[in-house]
Amino acid sequence: MSEEIKEQKNENQEVKEVVASVNNFEEVKVANNETAKKQVRTDSYFDGGLLELIGWRILAFLIIGITFGIATPWAKCMLYSYQFKHTVYNGKRLKFEGTGGDLFVNYFKWIFFTIITLGIYLLFVPIKKTKWIISNLHYEDEEFVKGESFFDGSTIQLIGVNLLSGLLNLVSFGLLYPFTVCFKLRWINKHTVINKKKLVFTGKAINLFGKYLLWCFLTIITFGIYGWWLEIKMLKWQSKNIHIKTVGEQEAKDNSLWIAIPIAILAILAFSFVVAAAGTFMEENDIHGNIDFTVKGIHMDLNSKTNSDSSRRIKTETQNAINEYNY
Repeated sequence: MSEEIKEQKNENQEVKEVVASVNNFEEVKVANNETAKKQVRTDSYFDGGLLELIGWRILAFLIIGITFGIATPWAKCMLYSYQFKHTVYNGKRLKFEGTGGDLFVNYFKWIFFTIITLGIYLLFVPIKKTKWIISNLHYEDEEFVKGESFFDGSTIQLIGVNLLSGLLNLVSFGLLYPFTVCFKLRWINKHTVINKKKLVFTGKAINLFGKYLLWCFLTIITFGIYGWWLEIKMLKWQSKNIHIKTVGEQEAKDNSLWIAIPIAILAILAFSFVVAAAGTFMEENDIHGNIDFTVKGIHMDLNSKTNSDSSRRIKTETQNAINEYNY
């Protein structure tokens, strides 16, 4: 009995050795999913770089120059593709599907209608271009479906926004530029829909005004070198302050522009007062100068008259003396 048990144990041991030899494996450490998981950003940002932007712009310039402007639509689409490729809203990266050929056809139509309407159609071109660009956008992780992305702003509204912005920038000598930028971006994003999702711009004009002054200061002290970064800085600030509108979200109103208008009016009045005072001062100087010139002229006339009378008297006396001598 004991021998049978021993034989059975030997057989079991042989079986284990065979199984071990067949299933030869090493232990592998399994990575922790939580630590290996990549952190996903859900904010809005622009991650393009200055050198990339300069490179794309140089390439677009060369394409336009070599083709004498014919390939402008293709160059524009390259720049649009770069900009939107690096634009992210709420962690959702944008993708531009527009083609140079499609934009070329639209350019041809816009130029044709502008010619036959004697330039009137030119007023509608900016809104047409904006609508075309937005209609070719979608989020990278969502399917591109025509009609799901659109811009519903009107031409009259855009003309009004541009006129008001241009007027305020003109009368304020560019001081209100940050306020007009925020005013325009708020209107544009309010009418922009991408993949059936509306956008909201939350940038504050006061915040941009501080950055605007800082950027101008840095540009001045670096003799214009810092100006190369201004477009990238603006794109980053703009993207950071745009997000996808959530259900039930109420858009916050920014009254900074309407606060800035009275300030601009006061600045204009102050500037006008300074100009008027300077003009009055110059006029007074001119009057005093004219008076001095007139007085000097009178003195000169009197002196010349006196001199002429004296010379006439001397001449007469000399002639009398000669006459007496001869006599």
